[in-house]
Amino acid sequence: MDVFAGEPILSLSGVTHRYSGREILHGVSLTVHRGNRLGLLGVNGAGKSTLLRLLSGQEAPDEGEVIRARGLRIGFLSQETAFDHEMTVREGIEEGLAETRALLTSYRALGERIAEDPAALAEHARLQGEIDHREAWDLDREVEMVMSHLRVPPPEIPLGRLSGGELRRVMLCRALVARPELLILDEPTNHLDAASIEWLENFLLNYRGTLIFVTHDRYFLDRIADRMVEIDFGRLSEYVGNYTDYLGLKADKMASAAKTDLVRQHAIKRELQWVRRQPKARSTKQQARLDRFQEMCDQSPLEVHGELDLVIPTGPRLGGKIVNLKKVSKGYGDNFLLREFELELGAGQRLGVIGPNGIGKTTLMRLILGDLEPDEGSVEVGVNTRFVYAAQGRDLLDPEKTLLEEIAGESEWVQLEDKQITLRSYLKRFLFTDEQANTPIKRLSGGEQNRAQLAKLLRTGGNVLLFDEPTNDLDLVTLRILEDALVDFKGCALIVSHDRYFLNRVATGILAFEGDGKIVYSEGSYDRYLANVKPLERNVKVEKPRQTAAPKSRKLSFKEVKELEEIELRIEKDEQEVALLEQNLEDPSLYAERGEEVPLLIARLDQAKVQVEELYGRWQELEAIRTGDRG
Repeated sequence: MDVFAGEPILSLSGVTHRYSGREILHGVSLTVHRGNRLGLLGVNGAGKSTLLRLLSGQEAPDEGEVIRARGLRIGFLSQETAFDHEMTVREGIEEGLAETRALLTSYRALGERIAEDPAALAEHARLQGEIDHREAWDLDREVEMVMSHLRVPPPEIPLGRLSGGELRRVMLCRALVARPELLILDEPTNHLDAASIEWLENFLLNYRGTLIFVTHDRYFLDRIADRMVEIDFGRLSEYVGNYTDYLGLKADKMASAAKTDLVRQHAIKRELQWVRRQPKARSTKQQARLDRFQEMCDQSPLEVHGELDLVIPTGPRLGGKIVNLKKVSKGYGDNFLLREFELELGAGQRLGVIGPNGIGKTTLMRLILGDLEPDEGSVEVGVNTRFVYAAQGRDLLDPEKTLLEEIAGESEWVQLEDKQITLRSYLKRFLFTDEQANTPIKRLSGGEQNRAQLAKLLRTGGNVLLFDEPTNDLDLVTLRILEDALVDFKGCALIVSHDRYFLNRVATGILAFEGDGKIVYSEGSYDRYLANVKPLERNVKVEKPRQTAAPKSRKLSFKEVKELEEIELRIEKDEQEVALLEQNLEDPSLYAERGEEVPLLIARLDQAKVQVEELYGRWQELEAIRTGDRG
């Protein structure tokens, strides 16, 4: 598909923007075409959220201009949203539907006038087309469907009583049900469980509008994006394709740039030797050659980011007993979170903990830490066990302290394996300069504060890590470094995460909360859990809202008649492909002999299921027209 084929609906031209005196964007230009699904990349602090605010109109650039198509309807899920604490969940969602509700009201009112005022027919038809485009004929049912799949809290609860994650899901729901022409999403998968993320992917694959989004979820990027834009040193670089395509194209680009820079360096050395041999009085030709030398010196060398050197301090050597849970039960009223659960944590284990929000994952962490007592059973912790706990939604930093003061604690030394390093050296491993070490936390960018929180969390050391959603708000580079550090970590870890890529890289086993206190253990990665434990529930199907179409009768066109004749054969063919792929993924020998093929087969299965759903949706539309049943 040509991602530049659609009409331009949004563009940046020569945009420069500064944040706290620092230039975030430098003279950048970008054009977004109708139908694009554009993924935005960049390290923490590069300016991704700033760019989204500029595109949405929430901020204006310091220089240059942002041009939007006339009347462009934009929906924006930002990282920080102002809201009325007294407003209920349903009222908060309805805020995004005011315009659509007004369209429906106008359509019905005009429908009652057409018999008396034929001139109203054209406007009535225009409104019908707009409502068709927004798929808004059964709006209440769509709202309920989206609320259910995103696990939004009950509609009558005031927004002020919600947790950060619950509020985030309400705001995402509001953005989706509005069905704007341009949907801008800043980290939409944060605070969603795996099932909700899979549903969101399928929803967006069927979304008719244009999408711009930032996410740290690499599988999400791979399935959704058809175009990538990277912010790097204040500039924008574009790549056609998804995240995997981007990685290959970026590697080629870096290799080419490195080769060019090496040639330039050799040329400079040769010219420098020539310059040193020349007399001070120079001919015109000599001066021209000197000018070329100066031009080469002025060219920017290949710019590369520093890289985190992340080593997790391990604390004391683990003993024979680490953490044992024996027939542990915990619940509230009739609601069991854990029921006779047993776990013996072994050296080197890194267990990914998955399940819907509110099902008991954080409760398990708090039971292990001793913050909660089990209703039944026992939790035994070894004498040498030292925990490092990262709570979800943590806010560890004092904004008034300098970075050095905040991280220091009781010592300016950090123990890394068999050596001690100074706190400043430790901070440099997290890409902080000496100048930044003396900077107040409140003056650091959001991305820099994320790195500071990670540095503070890990410096104390421990041999058992308990991480609750550690991937939220980390950029992809930092995520990769954290993954490598966890794989090299000599202790144990329990990690609550919805990030499937992260779990596939890090986890040696999966603990899956399935409800009513049931927890299933699966050896190996997240993909292996999906294939072995949940082979028939891997993909959450898109529940397309039943369309109560406009009361307008017509016959099928010749082209539609042919399409209806062919569509059943296509459905049968695609369903056979789904069945074959599911059968292959249930075969244990696949994982032993051709494990590298599993991610590709899962991706093909997901796409095949989406294709079947789309075909069924189109078949229902055509059948409704053929039979005259539009309701």
